Order: sequence, then structure tokens, then C-alpha cells
Amino acid sequence: PRALHNMADTYFRSGDYLSAQDYFSKALEIKKNYNHRASSLFVTMKDLGETKLKLGHPQKAFEEFEKAEEYFLSSKSITKYYELHKLMAECQRALGNPELASKYQSQYVANLESFLTEQQDIEVADKKYNLELITQRYFAMVAEQEKNKQIVFYSQVGGGSLVFLLLLVVGLFYYRKWKLKKDLEAAIKPLTQRY
Repeated sequence: PRALHNMADTYFRSGDYLSAQDYFSKALEIKKNYNHRASSLFVTMKDLGETKLKLGHPQKAFEEFEKAEEYFLSSKSITKYYELHKLMAECQRALGNPELASKYQSQYVANLESFLTEQQDIEVADKKYNLELITQRYFAMVAEQEKNKQIVFYSQVGGGSLVFLLLLVVGLFYYRKWKLKKDLEAAIKPLTQRY
């Protein structure tokens, strides 16, 4: 059904509304037979209605929009398709019903306001999430830098300790050599004085 819907959408955009109507109808039939999600059925019904409106059949278009509205009302997750009531208002204007057109236009405005509010809420939540994410990454980076500083410090201290230890060993070696030389000189001196 998705391929059929995409083909219909392509025909619609190119202005071939008869072909678009055929493909939207086929996609809708398959979606109904396979119990597709309400949002999927809603989109296809709305697009089919819009195609019928473009073909100059406002009554048939309005009937499709009414069917789509049932899915719109039953699914809270389709608020982004707020334009349904705008299309319904267009149908009623074309049918010569200004009162109904006004009613649907008001619903469109209410849905649009709801949609815009929802988008603002999403934007605020997104900014908050991004700020939290940036903060977490910053503190993780600072912690990593501190860890690296400690590693450098301990390696310097450890390296310094090794140098000190090496100097101590070398110093002990030369001290023992010097001490041995002095002890030998002290032991040889009495022997050389006798002869």
C-alpha cells in the first residue's frame, strides 16, 4: 500500500488527479483489508478526498473527509494533520454552505493552534534535552580531563621517584666503592709503613 500511496502522491503533485485518485483508492482498499493503523488510513482518506476536491467533486471529497475525520478523532497522535478541517471548509464553501464552512474553518483554527502549541512544547522539550545532553557531555569531558591530569601527575611522580631511586642506587654504589677504597688504603697504609 505504501508504494501505491507514493505513486498516487507523485501523480497528485504532477497534477494528474485521475491517476492519483485511482492509486489512492487502491492503497485505501488494501489498507482497509489488512487493518492498517488509524493514522495510515487517515492520511490516505484525506489525500483521496483532496484529490476528489481537485477534480471538482466537493461532495465526494467531503464524504472522504468525514470518513477520515473518524480516524482523526479516534487517534490522538494525528494532530499534525490539522488541515483536514480546512479542506472540509473548502468543500462546504464549494457546496454553498457558508455556515458549515465557517464551523469547519473554526475547527481548523483550533486544531492549528493545538498543533502549534504541541510543536512549541516539543521544541522546549528538545532544547531541555539538548541542554541536559550538553551538560552531561561537558561533565564527562571534565572528568576525563581530570583523570588524564591525575595519570600525568602520578606518572611524573612515579618517574621522579624512579630517577631518585636510580640516583640513590648509583650514589650507594659510588659510596661503597669510595668506602672500599678508603678501607683498603687504611689497611695497606700500616703495611707500607713497616717496610
